[in-house]
This record gives sequence, C-alpha cells and structure tokens, in this order.
Amino acid sequence: MNLSSLSGIGNQSLSVTVRDIVAVFFRHKRIMALCFAGIFLGALLSALILPASYRAETKVLVKKERVDPVVSPEQTAPMMLKDSVSEEELNSEVELMGSEDVLRKVVLECGLDQHKSLLARLGIPQSQATRTAKAIRRLKSDLSVEAIKKSNLISVSYESQDPQLAAKVLDTLNAAYIQKHLEVHHPSGQAQFFEQETERYRKALADTETALKDFDTTLGGVAPQASRDMALQKLADFNSDLHTTQAQIKETETRIANLQKQQGSTDARLTTQMRKGDDPQVLQQLKGTLVTLELKRTELLTKFQPTYPLVVEVDKQIVDTKATLAKEEATPLHEETTDQNPTYGWINSELAKAKADLSGLQAREIATTAIVIQY
Repeated sequence: MNLSSLSGIGNQSLSVTVRDIVAVFFRHKRIMALCFAGIFLGALLSALILPASYRAETKVLVKKERVDPVVSPEQTAPMMLKDSVSEEELNSEVELMGSEDVLRKVVLECGLDQHKSLLARLGIPQSQATRTAKAIRRLKSDLSVEAIKKSNLISVSYESQDPQLAAKVLDTLNAAYIQKHLEVHHPSGQAQFFEQETERYRKALADTETALKDFDTTLGGVAPQASRDMALQKLADFNSDLHTTQAQIKETETRIANLQKQQGSTDARLTTQMRKGDDPQVLQQLKGTLVTLELKRTELLTKFQPTYPLVVEVDKQIVDTKATLAKEEATPLHEETTDQNPTYGWINSELAKAKADLSGLQAREIATTAIVIQY
C-alpha cells in the first residue's frame, strides 16, 4: 500500500502540462528573445556575406552496342549480343568515373590545383604534388557521382562558386572518363595495330596514285584509244572554230571595203537651207545714182545742146549705171546653210567598229591556229 502511494506521488510529480512549458518561456522571455534574434541575424549575415554556390549536373548513359564474337573453330561462329547492363557493371563505371586517374586529369586541366589554401596565404610553400593531392581530395568531396536506381544512367553533379568552372569541370570529367573507359575496355595494342595498318594502306595508295600519274605522263594515259578519240574530237572542234573565224574575217574585210567606198562617195556635209535674193543696198545705191544723173542731164539740157561734152559724159554715165543695175538685178545673191551629214557619221562609226572587230578576229585566228597545230 505504501508502494502504490509512492508511485502515485511519482506520477503526479512527473506530469508536465502546456501551462508549465509556457510559464518557462515567460520566465526566460528575455533570454529566448536574444537567442531568436541572434539566430536570425546569423542566418541573415551568412546569406548576405557567404558567396553564391552554383551546381552543375550531367548524366551519363551506359549502354552496350558492340557485338562480341565467339571464338570458335566452326565456320559459322555465333554472335553474342548483350545489350543489358548489370548493376555491377554500372557500379564499376561509377567507380571508374571517380578514380584518381580521372580526377587528376580534371584537376590539372581545370587548374583546380592553383587554388590558394590557408597555408599558402600564410606564406608556407607547398609542393606541386601536395597541391594536386589536396585538389583531388577537394574535388572528390565536392563531386557527387551515383547510379540512378532502375536505370542505366549515372548522375554527376558538382558545386562551385564559379558557374563556368563548374561546367568546365563536368565537361573535362566526361572527356577523361570516356578516354579511361576506352583504355580499360579495349585490348592493349589494338588501336596501335589499326593505326599501323591504316598508315600502311595509306602509303600503298599514295604510291599507286604516283605510279598511275607517272604512267599517264610517260605512256599517254591508261586508255590511249579513248585519248586519241578525245584529241580528234577536240581537233575537229578547233578546226571548225578556225574556219568560222576565217569566214568572219573575210566578211568583216568585205564590209570594211564597202564602208570605205561609201565613205568616199558620201559628202561630209549637207545643204540644209538655200535662199536667193538681191542686194538691196547696192540696188538702192545704183538707183539713187541713176536718178541723180538723170536730174543732172535734165539740168544741163536746159543750158546746153545734147552734143555738149558735159551732156554726152552724163549720158554715158547714165548708160553705165543702167547696165550695172541690170546686171545686179540679173545676178541675185545666193545664201546656203550646211550641216554634218548623218549618213557620213554612221558610215564612220560602222567603219571603226568593223576595224576593231577585224583586229579581234585576227587575234582569235592566230590563237586557234596555234591550238590546231598543237593537236
């Protein structure tokens, strides 16, 4: 009975209500507020001060596409095609991607070993091997390589403060992994063998092409009959071109001769306007002189006889003036206006063009004749 009472007292002392918890917060509310403010300010300062981190991701598909022949003495050996990838093979590829050889290539090509550590900033020198080893450990810790369940994919991710560096690390890792994969899964010496055989066949092909060119040069080609027929065809074509050129030369020479003949019989200028008329000034002057002489004769006849020498002289002047006046009226003045003959100009232009064509045709005849002689 005492034990039950003691157990009842213990249960009552251990029971905690919500009110008790709230009472604790109210009793230490200043300490709680300071703790909350400190945690909030710490998180805010870390978000503002700490640099941003960038995450680059890539996925690698592991798939079999090669056909593995079975070595057998039989002529028809069966071909083994195995396209499924086991979990062991997928994990092997994961370990191969995270191997030290692959990570070392990534560190050296991306310059991750140039990162200044705390010892380097304090002035303590480190060897290249030490920096490389530390960089490999950092890369291995920052790099996440894992096989995705129920798939043939390997997920690779890397975080860095530099987004370009993160992308470069994954690109370099992919290239180094593929090279390592080829080295591991291919037999040793196979690539060298094929390279040697390729080089040997390339050299043999070059020697054969050289020999074929020499044979073509010395013996006139591998098909002399076809070469002869081709040469005869070319000769016929050039002969036809030569005859055509010679006919054009004859035609141009005849045209030049006709144009020169027309040029000699064609006037350079044409009369465009012609006008006849008397000289009014001379006629007026002669008529005025005749009137003056007649008045003078009339005046002299009032004083002298017609046989008087002065009257006879005036009569003679009157006769001469009348004769001159009649002559002027019988021979009027002629005015003519001339201009360049368009026919003469056209003949000159065509003649110059024909001479230029003749020079070109003659040069073409000489060149074609040389080609015909060569063929």
